[in-house]
Amino acid sequence: MPTTLRTYKYRLYPTRPQEAALFETLRLTRQLYNAALEQRIAAYRKQGKTITGYDQQRELIALKQECPEFRGVYSHVLQEPLERLEKAFKAFFSRLKRGDKAGFPRFKSAQRWAGGPTNLMRKRPR
Repeated sequence: MPTTLRTYKYRLYPTRPQEAALFETLRLTRQLYNAALEQRIAAYRKQGKTITGYDQQRELIALKQECPEFRGVYSHVLQEPLERLEKAFKAFFSRLKRGDKAGFPRFKSAQRWAGGPTNLMRKRPR
């Protein structure tokens, strides 16, 4: 007998302070993704060294100590953009290996960040 998977979609109706906190978390995760991408590019250009996602995740403790705005974001939430960047690099190198058009990982603007402000700015009931 085939297994049926059910999917549930929950709508969020955050208050204004909650919405501001969500936007701030999105901004910080996008900033972290872009900084991690910049760090990888700079390390390879200057030293010919590759940095892995695991190396960057180990630096999150120091980041939270140095930058107070990141202290309010849970560690698992901060690990997700680094995992997303690692996945983008793995896909890039696998496409290179196959000889396909590679498509190097891009820096992300607010509009290109998944789940960004455009999805949250829809009109909602008050």
